[in-house]
Amino acid sequence: MLEYTSQTIAVVSACICNRCQRRLVTDDMDWQERLSISYRAGYSSIFGDGNTVSLDLCQQCVSEVLGSWLKIESSELNSAEDQELLAIANARLQDGKPWVEVDVDKL
Repeated sequence: MLEYTSQTIAVVSACICNRCQRRLVTDDMDWQERLSISYRAGYSSIFGDGNTVSLDLCQQCVSEVLGSWLKIESSELNSAEDQELLAIANARLQDGKPWVEVDVDKL
């Protein structure tokens, strides 16, 4: 028999952009487009050994601050090569074949 214990957990419900102070909530369309970064700086980091570095930006600020460095690619399969690869993958999937075949003798 299983026994259960009640516990309270914290769930992110909002995010405030560190640049423009715009408040984003989870049911907002912009929520999915925000950029949140959080990591622990390593040894000899310019941010200080072991310090936590974090940043939250709305999509407008991401575009304004990082726009010239962002690499944005279409998610649509537009090229003939993309269509051909998709057709091959679908055919292999229907035939039950692996996505990639490896010739172990050439490794």
